[in-house]
Order: sequence, then C-alpha cells, then structure tokens
Amino acid sequence: MSIQAKERLVDEVAQGIGEFLTVKQTNAVSNVLSDKLTKYEITEQYEGKISKDLLNVFLDAKRIEGRSEKTINRYSYEIERMLMDVGKPIESITVYDIRRYFMEMKKRGMQDSSIEGVRSVMSSFFGWLWKETLIPANPCANIGAIKTQKKIRKPYSAVELEKLKNGCKTLRDKALICFMLSTGARINEVVSLNRDDVDYNNQECKVLGKGNKERTVYLDDVTAMVLAEYQEKRKDSSPALFGCVRSNSDRITAHGVRKMLTDLGKATHVENVHPHRFRRTLATNLIDHGMPIQEVAMILGHENINTTMKYVYITKANVKNSYRKYA
Repeated sequence: MSIQAKERLVDEVAQGIGEFLTVKQTNAVSNVLSDKLTKYEITEQYEGKISKDLLNVFLDAKRIEGRSEKTINRYSYEIERMLMDVGKPIESITVYDIRRYFMEMKKRGMQDSSIEGVRSVMSSFFGWLWKETLIPANPCANIGAIKTQKKIRKPYSAVELEKLKNGCKTLRDKALICFMLSTGARINEVVSLNRDDVDYNNQECKVLGKGNKERTVYLDDVTAMVLAEYQEKRKDSSPALFGCVRSNSDRITAHGVRKMLTDLGKATHVENVHPHRFRRTLATNLIDHGMPIQEVAMILGHENINTTMKYVYITKANVKNSYRKYA
C-alpha cells in the first residue's frame, strides 16, 4: 500500500473512533497507528470505482473500433468477473494474480479452450491499458496462448446436405439452408438481411459483418432459384429476407434458425447440424476446387487467413491428389 493509502486508512480509523474518544485520545491513536503501519505492507481492498472507470474507457474504445455489442458484453462480463475475484485495483494486478485466476478456472473443470478465450480478453484489455499508459505494466505480457486440443470439425458431406434439403418441411427452410451453404454468411448476418438486399441479376448480396464491415457474398444457381421461389410465394409485406413460419410478417431470429436446424438434424439423422458448419463446408468446398485462400477469407469476412485455415477440412486423399498433380 502507498504512503497516501496508509494515510487514508489512519484518517478513516480516526473518523470512526472520533465520536467515542476525545480529540487528544483520537490523535494519540492515530499517531500510534501511523507508526505501527510503517512496519507492514498492506493490500488495499478493491472498491471498484477506479477500475470500473478504466473498464468503461476500454469498452468505449472498442465501440469506437466498431466491435459488436455482443463482443462488448463478453469483454465486460469476463473482465468484471476477474476484477471481483482478484479483488485488487487494476493498476495493482500482477501476472501472478492472472495466473492464479486461470488456475482456479482449471481447478473448477473449465476447458482449456474456454480459458484461452478468457486469456484473449484479458490480453486485449491489459494490453490496451498499457499502450494508453493507464497502467504501469501489462500483467498479461508474459502469459502465452494456452494450448488446446484441436478438434476435427468436419464439413457436411454431399449426402448429409441432400438429406437436410429433402427433409425440409417448408420452402423457407430449404431456402435458408441453400443460402447459408452458398454464401457462408454468419447466422446473425443472415437473419438481419432484407429482401431488397439481394441482387438476383448478379446473384449476390451485401451483408454487414463484424465491426460493421460490409462485404459481398454470392448465390449459386440453385440457391438463387429456391430463394426467388420462396419470395414469390410469400403473402406478407415484411421486409425481412427470411420470415417466421407461423407468421412471415416476423423476422426469424438466430435462435429460431438454430432450433429449426436441430430439429431437422434429428428428423434426418444428420449429426451436429448447426449454422456455423455451413461456413466451414463452403470454405472447404471452395479450397477443394482451387480458390485461393485469400479470396475465401474475403467471402467469409476474415481479416486473418489463419482464421480461414481453421475452417478448412483437408483430407489425406486431397493432399495425395494435390501431390500427384503438382509434384
């Protein structure tokens, strides 16, 4: 604790006992307390106000950078939880506090991949504060990425895709599946699209991705046909590209799409049916057909090609065929 902090503690004690003692007695207690505290290192308990102010400054900076509110809320939740657990002002947090925090997560049974996600948040937070000279040191500077077990996330096979399309109960569901497979758009991007966002002549549409960045995605011939047929048969006036089954006047939600896919997977006996797998399938198919990975990254809205590589499932057969072709 700093000299100023110890003085604040003495003053607080003096105020607390002042109503029970005389001024002379209070001063005597204050002098003795001040003298004794010089022999001790005291940790000031975290009250949160200053740390909360620094957190808000950081979150505002991320908003200015165009981060989504979903990302902002994740930052806020993880950082506030860490601050409450560590119990120290931000500028006093050390690398040992952060490591202990991660160790406690591990003891509670949290997976390494989840802890790595939290580490990434902390690294961004403390790294930003340090660059802005708001803290004397970055406690995450020497904490490297946490190694996680790589899971093989396979794309949909051609048979699985046919099962899903044939198992659709409505034209809207089929149009949704075709659209997600053809465009590789994120689920939140898909549900926010309107009818007039689609250019059927050029078979493309604009989507607003992460960081409010706009990009172009493309429709194959079958998707354009199914989507156009779905729109022609709708009787509502909703601007939403995809409406609810019960009432097309309402825009379908991301939760609604996930539930539809889960139910469809059960009905068709296709395992692990979820929206993100369509992005993985598109990326893999495009790479298999020879599209440069830089262009695949543009379609998926990735700034880092390494992220795109994680989406691509490369079989040994593909590697062998490529070797025979180019060697």
